[in-house]
Amino acid sequence: MKVLIIEDEKSVVESLALAFKKENYEVISALDGREGKEKFISEKPDIVILDLMLPEIRGEELCRFIKSHSDTPIIVISAKDSEIDKVLALELGADDYLVKPFSIRELIIRMKKRLESTKKDKTDSHKKLYELGPFYLDEEKYEFKLENKLIELTPKEFSIMKMLLSKPKRVWTRRELTNQIWGYDYVSLKSIDVYIKRLREKLGRYGDLIKTVRGVGYKLEV
Repeated sequence: MKVLIIEDEKSVVESLALAFKKENYEVISALDGREGKEKFISEKPDIVILDLMLPEIRGEELCRFIKSHSDTPIIVISAKDSEIDKVLALELGADDYLVKPFSIRELIIRMKKRLESTKKDKTDSHKKLYELGPFYLDEEKYEFKLENKLIELTPKEFSIMKMLLSKPKRVWTRRELTNQIWGYDYVSLKSIDVYIKRLREKLGRYGDLIKTVRGVGYKLEV
C-alpha cells in the first residue's frame, strides 16, 4: 500500500514516514500543496495524509481536488481543532480528522480501517441496483439518475442516497448515517445535516421526499 504524506513540517513527515515504513507501507511525501498535488497525480497513492495549513496550495483546496478526481481516502492531520474546521474538512471530502498533537499509533489504526473499508468497497461482489419512484441508482456503474436524468453526486451524497433507497420508509438515525459513511464515532452529527441539505437541493422538487424525523434522523418516502 502506498501512502502520500502532504505536510510542511519536515520533522512530522520524518516521524510518520519512519512509523509507516515499519508497517510495510510505501511512503511518498511532499512539503507543500503544489508538490503534493503533483505527487498525487503521478504516484496514485492508496491513501493521503493531509495537513491543512500548507504553502503554495492550501490543504482545503487540495482535499477538494483529490475527491473530485478519485475516491482515495484522506485523513486530515491539523492543528485546527474547532468543530467548524472539522466539519469543513469533512464537507470537502476528508474521511477522517486528527488534531495535532496526535498518537501515531492511532493514526495507523485509522489508516488500516480506512484502507480495509475502501478495499471492501472495491471488491464487494454484491453491488446492487436500486429503482424507486423517480430514482435510479446503479452502484456498480456509480450512477444516480432522477427521472432518467443523470445527476452528479459526491461520494458521500451517493452513499447517503444508497442507504435511503436500500430501505425506504426506514428511519436512519444521524449516528447510523455518520457511522456508515465516515466509519467512526466522533464526527459531528451536524455534518450529516449539511449533506442532506445539499442532497435535497440536487433532487429539486423531489427533495421533500427525504423526510426529517425530528430529533432522530431521516427517511425516504416515495
